[in-house]
Order: sequence, then C-alpha cells, then structure tokens
Amino acid sequence: MSSYLLTHVIKGRSALIVPISAKQRTLGVIAIVWVSEENRFSDFDVQLLNGISSQVAVALEKDRLAAEVLRLRRELNDARAGERIIGGVVLHDEGNGEYYVHRLFIAPDFQKQGAASQALASIEATFPARRWTLHTPHLSDDNHRFYERRGYRKFGEVRLDEPGLPEGFLLFHYEKIMPPQAGEG
Repeated sequence: MSSYLLTHVIKGRSALIVPISAKQRTLGVIAIVWVSEENRFSDFDVQLLNGISSQVAVALEKDRLAAEVLRLRRELNDARAGERIIGGVVLHDEGNGEYYVHRLFIAPDFQKQGAASQALASIEATFPARRWTLHTPHLSDDNHRFYERRGYRKFGEVRLDEPGLPEGFLLFHYEKIMPPQAGEG
C-alpha cells in the first residue's frame, strides 16, 4: 500500500520514512518524498528526521499523559461529587510506639456530630501506638471533655509567654496509654 501511494499517487522517486515511536509503540511516521530521482537523502537528512521524529514522539506522549491526568482528575471529581473535606489530623511519630497528635480539626458546621470521635478512633486503630500524646489550650473546656471521654488523661501543663498570647496562657498535656496488643508483654 505505502509503495503504491509513493509511486502512483505522490509520484515520488525517493523517500525517507522514519517511525514516530514511544515506549516501544509506533505512533505514526514522518515521510519526506523527492519527486525527482536525482535527489538523494544524506546521513544528515536521516539524523535530522530521526531527531524530529523523537521530538514529535515526546510531544505526543506528553499530550497523552496530560489527557490521562485530566481523565483521572474528572474521574476523581465524579467519584467525590457532593463530598467535601470536613477536617484533618496531623500526627507525628515520636518513635518507640509513641505518636503525638499535633492537630485534630473539624469544620465548625460538622462539630458535635461525631466526626472528631470517628477521626480519633480511626487514627488510633490505624497506627500501632502504645502511647498517644497531645496538647490543648487550658481555656478549651470542650476539648478537655472530648479527650477525657476518649480515654486521655491530663498529665501536665506548660505556660507559654509568647507575644500575641494572653497572659497566663497554658497548654494542657494529655496522654492515652493503649492496651497491649496480642503477643505484647
């Protein structure tokens, strides 16, 4: 078919055809055709067309990957339609089976609905800690009750005398010791 096109349709006498390939797949070809027999392709012509072919392959692959990213983004958005992030948890692995809850935050319109309890229970079940610790401001009575109802106990406090904080500002230290797992002493 290609030789028929070259000789009968294009009426070419000399052709240089280079594949456009990416990841062991041929995506297409680039062809240069001379109509007269006198013109021959040099080594430079071959190298140049191979270089152009490589650049076209890179561009096509980038376009394919960009389209794939957009498709995945749309798929994720469709899967999450109507959902929103309502909070988060920032943890720090202190080592030796100890984790520090740096932040636990829930959007105001989702507070007092069990989201924080679910988040805390989930992280405690997910991470193999033997001891959890956290700090919470001394004026946050709701936080104190929340953590105490979930098995945390106050074990200390620290006074912070920093610019921007009220005079006498305290952070209460809380901890929760987890029961030993099966097989632990």
